[in-house]
Amino acid sequence: MVLPGASSFRARAKFGEPEYAPLLAALAARQIEVFDPGPALLAALGQRSYCELYAAQADCTGHFGIAGSGLVADVVMAELGRRGLIK
Repeated sequence: MVLPGASSFRARAKFGEPEYAPLLAALAARQIEVFDPGPALLAALGQRSYCELYAAQADCTGHFGIAGSGLVADVVMAELGRRGLIK
């Protein structure tokens, strides 16, 4: 799993992909499964700002806050279920 940071969401908005896209491609080329929760997090946020994921929402920095961590947990659990790793 690759956890996106605020810079990843900014890069995705500006360039259409996060800065770690080459890493994802290299892992896929080697048939290494990886999960990028970025798209699922953005979908869960809807029209809300990705800054809401972070403890310091005003300047969109730091670690994921309580609500952001909960959302990360939700999308990871959904992905684990989709992959049949949990019920």
